[in-house]
Amino acid sequence: RSYFDDTLRSEFLFSCQQETPLALAMIDIDHFKIVNDTHGHIAGDGVLVAIVKAIATQIRQANVLCRYGGEEFALILPSTSINDARRLLARIQENIRAIAYKLDNGDIIKITASIGLAVNMDHEKSFESVSEMLEAADRALYAAKRGGRDLIVEWSPALLSHAKR
Repeated sequence: RSYFDDTLRSEFLFSCQQETPLALAMIDIDHFKIVNDTHGHIAGDGVLVAIVKAIATQIRQANVLCRYGGEEFALILPSTSINDARRLLARIQENIRAIAYKLDNGDIIKITASIGLAVNMDHEKSFESVSEMLEAADRALYAAKRGGRDLIVEWSPALLSHAKR
């Protein structure tokens, strides 16, 4: 987690100083608790590995994927505009939907992900601090979950009126 915090802080400062875009996506696996409760933590760990592989096939070396907690991941996308982030996250979401994790007993686990996106220094949008940007991506993620899950939601000031859950 400290690696994520340090990297996001560093990339945020670079984004502000150089006026280059920085995208941050929060990715949460939908209903993951059911996977662990139904199939066990070993199967859950296998699903998490499959998710990381699905994401890794889509990102550049400069991008940073971190496990943020539990079944939640943070993806730092330096020099990535909102349009590029939209395209990338759509591909990531499709790759996650395509996972068919097969258990030893033959059962198949299918999963989806909710994604929140915040972008700094793109189209004159910027955040005052790294914590404000992180909070924005988190609020967008919660809006995706409230909206029915398996969605990508971009941060907007309208999300400030919605409480997080």
